[in-house]
Amino acid sequence: MKQYTLENEYLSVIIVPEMGGKSISVYEKGKQFELLAQPRPGYQEAYQKGTSFADCAAFGFDDAFPNIDGGSVLVDGKMIAYPDHGEIWSSPMEVISWDQERNTLELYYKSPLLQYGYEKKILLRDRTIVYAYRITNQGTAAFPFIWAFHCLVRYEEDMRILFPKDTNTFTNVLQSSVLGKAGTQYQVEQTKEGLTARNTNYRFDRVPEAKSRSMEKYYVSDAVKEGLCGYDYPSHEVRCRIRYDAAKLPWLGFFVTAGGFQGDYNCALEPSDGYYDSIETALQNKRCLVAEPGEHKEFEIEIEIA
Repeated sequence: MKQYTLENEYLSVIIVPEMGGKSISVYEKGKQFELLAQPRPGYQEAYQKGTSFADCAAFGFDDAFPNIDGGSVLVDGKMIAYPDHGEIWSSPMEVISWDQERNTLELYYKSPLLQYGYEKKILLRDRTIVYAYRITNQGTAAFPFIWAFHCLVRYEEDMRILFPKDTNTFTNVLQSSVLGKAGTQYQVEQTKEGLTARNTNYRFDRVPEAKSRSMEKYYVSDAVKEGLCGYDYPSHEVRCRIRYDAAKLPWLGFFVTAGGFQGDYNCALEPSDGYYDSIETALQNKRCLVAEPGEHKEFEIEIEIA
């Protein structure tokens, strides 16, 4: 598959349009640091339209749209199968333009499933990568959707997770031996050590130990007011900050596998416009947007590395 590179004196970004415009590398040159999670050696790719995400190597930055968890969704009186992790990640996108001097790449996809147009523009500017989106319902039927920032980054035991200011409650959304049943809420407080729940020793701003062979996912329970989150990697002296409009992406999840999913080690902060993951659950929670015919959604998300 053809790769496109955006590069300046600080960063190199590699994108594969045929894999839904997936970013497979975000590399900080000065510290020789790869931010994005990479596939395990020898893992075979299985990227075909409609493939389950679990059947493929989990790495890099994909767009999850129009859903995360797969399922059947009622659209215009018909049940439509929304594929696992959405339609975009396994769909080839058309290259509209590529300007190496200005470090921009513009991509486009027209959905045969729901008749929306999906425009994605990637811009590299100094130490920041800007991903700009415009999604338009070009069909005659309204459909519910979730867009999520599905960007898997490298796992390091000493890494720190930065959540928006005023984060004080998390909701566990996976059955867990550590965090219990899905739906369990945890009040947290900022201590000298970090974000710690009052009724457990679990550190929500850290990742589980490598030996734990665990997998966790939790959300900030309330809509965030600040569109800022990120990662610190103390051993590499690298800081990553993710910025976005919290009014457009008000929900924030965090996923981490320390060997618990397919033996992988990676994690992901996931700003989203729906809560959470499946269309059915988001509709029940009244936290799901609906794209009306002719309506469009525009937003940007930035990744800064220093």
